Amino acid sequence: MTKSVAVLFFFGLIFCMSIIPVSAAVADGELWEWYGSGNSAGQIVLSPGTLERFERPMMLTNTSGEDEVDRAEVQMSTKPEKGAGLSLPATAQERPLYDPGSIIIRFKPDVASSPSLLAQVSETTHSQTGSVVTMDYSDIGLSGMQVLQLPEALSVTEAVGAYSRNPDVLYAEPNYYYYADAMPDGPQYQELPDFTPAPTAPPAQGGGGGAGRIPNDPEFGKLWGLHNTGQTINGRTGTTDADIDTPEAWSITTGSRDVIVAVVDSGVMYTHPDLAANIWTNPGEIPDNGFDDDNNGYIDDVYGWDFYDDDNDPGDFNGHGTHCAGTIAAVGNNSLGVAGVMWDAKIMPLRFLGPDGKGDTEGAVLAIRYATEMGADVISCSWGGGGYSQALADAIAETPALVVCAAGNNALNNDLNPHYPSSYASENILAVAASTNTEQLASFSHFGATSVDVAAPGEYILSTCVTLNKVTAFSDTMNSLEAWDADAPWGLNTAYYTSAPSAADDSPAGYYSPNTEAWLTTKDPINLNGLQKTTLIFNARWDLEGNDRLYVVSSPNNTVYYSRGSLTGSSGGEWYTVAVPLSMYDGNPVYIGFILETDGSGQRDGVLIDDVDVVGIESLSAGYAYMSGTSMATPHVSGVAGLVRSVNASLSATEMKEIILDTVDIKPAYTGKMVSGGRVNAYEAVRAAAPVTAQPPSIVSNKDSVIRSYNFIVTVSGETSRAYWLYVRDAGLPTAAEYPLITPGQVGVTPGVDLVGVTDAADFTDTRAQIATSAGGTRMVEFNTTHATRAQNFTITVVDPADTALSDDVVVTVEQGAVTLTSSGTGFYYVGEEITLSGTNTDSSTTYLFLTGPNLNTNGVRLEDLGVPLMDGTPATFTTVDVEADDTWSYRWDTASLNGTLNSSGYTIYAVSTPRDKAHLSDAVYATTTIQLRPAFITAEASSTTLTPGDEYRITGTAGGAPANVNIWIFGPDYYGGYDGALGVRAVSVEADGTFEYVLGEGETIDLREGQYYVVVQHPVDYDFGVMADTATGVIYGEGVANVTLTTLLAFDAATALITALDSPGVDDIYTRLNFEVVDATPRAGFAANTTAGTTPLTVQFNDTSAGSPMSSWSWAFGDGNTSAEQHPIHTYRTPGTYTVSLEVENAAGSDTEMKAGYITVTNMKGDFKGDGKVDIGDVALVAHMVVGKAVADPDADFNENGAIDIGDAAKIAYYFVEKIPAL
Repeated sequence: MTKSVAVLFFFGLIFCMSIIPVSAAVADGELWEWYGSGNSAGQIVLSPGTLERFERPMMLTNTSGEDEVDRAEVQMSTKPEKGAGLSLPATAQERPLYDPGSIIIRFKPDVASSPSLLAQVSETTHSQTGSVVTMDYSDIGLSGMQVLQLPEALSVTEAVGAYSRNPDVLYAEPNYYYYADAMPDGPQYQELPDFTPAPTAPPAQGGGGGAGRIPNDPEFGKLWGLHNTGQTINGRTGTTDADIDTPEAWSITTGSRDVIVAVVDSGVMYTHPDLAANIWTNPGEIPDNGFDDDNNGYIDDVYGWDFYDDDNDPGDFNGHGTHCAGTIAAVGNNSLGVAGVMWDAKIMPLRFLGPDGKGDTEGAVLAIRYATEMGADVISCSWGGGGYSQALADAIAETPALVVCAAGNNALNNDLNPHYPSSYASENILAVAASTNTEQLASFSHFGATSVDVAAPGEYILSTCVTLNKVTAFSDTMNSLEAWDADAPWGLNTAYYTSAPSAADDSPAGYYSPNTEAWLTTKDPINLNGLQKTTLIFNARWDLEGNDRLYVVSSPNNTVYYSRGSLTGSSGGEWYTVAVPLSMYDGNPVYIGFILETDGSGQRDGVLIDDVDVVGIESLSAGYAYMSGTSMATPHVSGVAGLVRSVNASLSATEMKEIILDTVDIKPAYTGKMVSGGRVNAYEAVRAAAPVTAQPPSIVSNKDSVIRSYNFIVTVSGETSRAYWLYVRDAGLPTAAEYPLITPGQVGVTPGVDLVGVTDAADFTDTRAQIATSAGGTRMVEFNTTHATRAQNFTITVVDPADTALSDDVVVTVEQGAVTLTSSGTGFYYVGEEITLSGTNTDSSTTYLFLTGPNLNTNGVRLEDLGVPLMDGTPATFTTVDVEADDTWSYRWDTASLNGTLNSSGYTIYAVSTPRDKAHLSDAVYATTTIQLRPAFITAEASSTTLTPGDEYRITGTAGGAPANVNIWIFGPDYYGGYDGALGVRAVSVEADGTFEYVLGEGETIDLREGQYYVVVQHPVDYDFGVMADTATGVIYGEGVANVTLTTLLAFDAATALITALDSPGVDDIYTRLNFEVVDATPRAGFAANTTAGTTPLTVQFNDTSAGSPMSSWSWAFGDGNTSAEQHPIHTYRTPGTYTVSLEVENAAGSDTEMKAGYITVTNMKGDFKGDGKVDIGDVALVAHMVVGKAVADPDADFNENGAIDIGDAAKIAYYFVEKIPAL
């Protein structure tokens, strides 16, 4: 194999975060080609450094139709990738300290100030090291600053040393790495709630005075950092008010869309429903037109810029930046999710941290310069690491924005162990530590008496976040090599693996051979359609000699492969998870592989590969998550800085910083551990930042007008804890009683003060006072009036004693009261109907009602008892109604309760503010209404006058007078409206319009007998029925009604008895009558007999009781073989036995049969021993034979009942035969 002649630079993506094991940390100069970062022990991230091209020894089919060289060259022109993957000095968290393939330098001002000289010196200087300029910051305001890509043979240490010795170079430094300052436990996600935006969100509660404004965001109660009520978070109960007092701050400002907060981080999900309305958009850029419209060097940078992937999409593939942005400015009071410190702001998303939360100085400087050029007021930096970077310090020092930085998460003292960028000395940096919900310094938080400025909530912080929905495009546990094209000696190792039974091995037989180039590549392309940020992940164990390397390669066409990084050295017998970015292939097919390249210097065990996966992000979804870290504390302070900027746009960054530090809540947990000694307080900071201007007092009244004898309250608003003068203006009235007077004994009110310099005040003690506003800047003062107060307008004035020109007034009208009266409905009512009387009374707290009309006392009577005349001035003789707080009153009058006293005529109702009768209304306030009473009535009609059993019978009608119910009584043959002969009364509800309906259903009419039925519909008139029934006994009763048992009467008589009761003098009920006839068309067979048992011969009279229309035929079967076709036959049974009788009837509607089993029982006649149905000479002779012993004795022949068959018995039967005796 020969390497390609072209050496290209490729922009790689670092995807996974990990920790380099302690045993794996190496010196800068050792040529290991892997490095790790982040928090997952044993995981390594490879970057390609200088992109090497490999061509397979044989040509294979190009499946992609795309040449990666072209794509690589295009990307090289925008942003070359970092240098070769050398291992790095690590941070305290064993994360790489800097990029092993690049450095940052800055030429001295005398060189940098001249573009031509700079170009000349730059070319000469870099030619000596073989370095390439990949970024020149001169174009963005940092003259002479450059990022250099180092040749593979040149280490960072060597390069920094060489450039530092150059007399034209101001400084040279590594390209340090920076990491998100969130705790490694990871976010705890919540589902994004369903969201249907309302056209207008409900107003927030509160509005000042210390109580603050509480937004309607459903998760606000979990934001302890903004409002700590002692709620429990993650099992720990908080300390009330251990928060930054945002509700109180929101009573002053909720932010401003004019304030831009740049979030320099892992990006921001700018489509998140709780952030989208607060995302900054570049006003000078036309979206998606492919031009740099505002000439800032970035094309289509509508929402900011992605300095990690160098594109115009600053979206978030980590979630850290979105979380920080939500704390700063999630849209507040929008009925969704959470609220930010600022409800209104412009978040500028600037991405320089990758999906693994790692970025470098190069990207950080670019992001800060972009924020500066695009007018950011605040720059939020929740990240840190690396060493001291003068380049980053320069970028921060040259921005006019306040730069808020996380202090770090390793519980270190930054005074002794600086943490950058928070530890830079720039005056515009504000370093933030993390506090807990119990007002303690978080256990992980850095601190520093001189290097950390302030604390802010940073533990278990709920905010917006991004959920990454990942899919696996390829997975192979290396149980075989069927998916791979494997050059010898690649094979399987069954002794060592991470998943049984095997792993791929470059030399299964032992040590690898010298001068080897062994390929292991996938046979088929891996489809990355629909995926982004794709990553190759595999497990590896290796032991390689010197410069021997395992290259991890990829190809778009299985012909030309490109290195994505390499492994060398030894893993010390440990397995590591290796992550390789493949995002350059997103959406396209890719081949992956491994190439072992060795020289002849020596051999070792080689490389084992297992569990190979290719994973990509299919989609992103918005959500919410809890996270902890100084990363979370920082955006709280960034948000507070934004609020401060909102109330005073003239403040500089250092002035904002000073205000924030001067207004903290000083707490023991922070004293001596940071400059301010306290936790940030948004309310105090906003108050301190607001421009100081003289605030004129204002006054409002709770009532524009007030009735004499009622009080009113004025509220004075002004500066907090200030003294003001309050007075009633002079109205030319001679006595104090004619004015509204200040109620004595009120807190903060001192009546009778001398109002120096005020000339228009009424000169009475209780019409003027000095008042003191509360800590909230308000004071309420009550005024009282009496019947002596003059009915006119009065002006109440508040004035600032320090400047009487600062004043305000309110006019309150004192009025004589009024009474109104209305009645429900149309004014026409039925006697017995309920009437609602209502109105207003602004002259007293009680309304007095009375009635006048025909046959009533001339001066009026009480509504409840028309027989009691009024006594003027005596409330007990009136109907009294309390007046509600809103001056309304209401009374429900039941005219039925008056027991018929009212007639069908016109009446007048009076509503008076004082107990005055009709003769004494001249000085009273009153109102009247007229009502017309009409007699109650009842109408009813039936669905038919004839009824066939089984059909429905419907009664409908109208009941005038609006009773709740009417009673329906039905009487018919053996029927009293109930079942089994019991008395039943049907109570039927009356609708609001007076109509009612009752249905006698088919199930009830099926059993009704033919005949005439009588219906009575009873109207109670006064809501209580005058005639009622005891359905158990069948008795009706009522006042003045004679008790009658209806169930003992025939139908007509029962109906007549009920009507007689309803017509009784003491009964108010009215009624109407209906009748119907039951005609049964369908035959229903039935019969009865005059006797069902007897001795032979038994003669039975059968009677047909069948129901239905007239029958046309009858067919009887008597059970002894005899039949009849008569309707009512007579039949004689002559033989003893039990007989079943049946009757079949038929009419035009059909036929029916009734059968009665064992219905007739016939026994022998006494003395008829032969069983022929008569006593004759043969029976006489047989008894005689029994006497003389010539026949067996029959006990039935003992007629004399003496226990023996004797001559007496023979004589008795003989006498009976000749009819000498009537019976045996």
